[in-house]
Amino acid sequence: MKTANAHLMKEINKRLVRKNLLKKKSATKKRLTSLTNLSAMTVASIVEELVKSGEVYQGEMIPSNGGRPAVEYCYNGDFSHAAIIYGYQKNNSNHILLKVFNLFGKCVYKKKKYLSEVTIEHFDDLLKEAFNSIDNIAMIGFGLPGEEEEGTITINDYPALIGKNFMQYFQTQYQVPVIFENDANAAAFGYYKSRQKLKNNADTIVGLYFPRLYVPGMGLIIKGEIYRGQQNFAGEFGHLPLDINWEDLNYQNKEKLYAVFVKLLSVICCLLAPEKIVLYGDFFSSQDSSKLKKLTEQTLNNDFIVNIEVSTNFAVDYENGLKKIILDNLFNHLFGELNYNLINF
Repeated sequence: MKTANAHLMKEINKRLVRKNLLKKKSATKKRLTSLTNLSAMTVASIVEELVKSGEVYQGEMIPSNGGRPAVEYCYNGDFSHAAIIYGYQKNNSNHILLKVFNLFGKCVYKKKKYLSEVTIEHFDDLLKEAFNSIDNIAMIGFGLPGEEEEGTITINDYPALIGKNFMQYFQTQYQVPVIFENDANAAAFGYYKSRQKLKNNADTIVGLYFPRLYVPGMGLIIKGEIYRGQQNFAGEFGHLPLDINWEDLNYQNKEKLYAVFVKLLSVICCLLAPEKIVLYGDFFSSQDSSKLKKLTEQTLNNDFIVNIEVSTNFAVDYENGLKKIILDNLFNHLFGELNYNLINF
């Protein structure tokens, strides 16, 4: 029992030193002793262990006030990486983008493809190049329009990806954990995180994504967390009995488009009453938010104040949300309780 407790205490202390080094990026042993309230001997032992593993490296000598110079120890952001690959639609074209991030969230590799059809082989080609170019990729994260349950792709705009083979293939091929996240969920989460520090930031957000080529999707944030629902089915509003053919919708006809959107927005407001609704689409203009707000509130007899924002920045929010989700998972995989919030100032 004493041995187990000693091992646990050692791991707790190591996490504490790692946490502070990650946050500061570099520090002397004396500084780490002050930050962690651990003994100088404990800090020295842990730092040497982290140096030996390659997680930390020695930096420059730091002059002191009349004393001996101290060694600065730097956290190695390239100790591990996550490969994030995601697809989205813009101007009626499929964009597939792969980026590799280090532990500081810095992009160290990227590649983009434009595809008419999306298959497992296309992703495999991109990942092979990334794994050959970057060492220590310890996790793969996919952001795609669809849903995954227990490793099986159950719904997806790219039919070739549906089924059990998708997740299993990449886990077997690259021998690292594979994470899947819905595109609308990631975008809504990215929007929330980018505004988290703002005063009066909304905690309940609905993100609606209209890609033109496919059925639209919805991401739902409740109290700052993605709500996925049973079988990850939350947000699949294409199944709502609203008598709307989403795939044949004419996005150039604003009058008909408004009528469809007001119907959908009214349902969302009645069921969820979100603080903010973000509409993503490359066809929106700055005037659309005020017009849709007015029409939706009229439909609801002005019993609910609708807060709508239109955005053409889907790809930005999508990537930021996906990056946060995957890096959190990578930190948890490598270190346990640590997460990317630590270094995301």
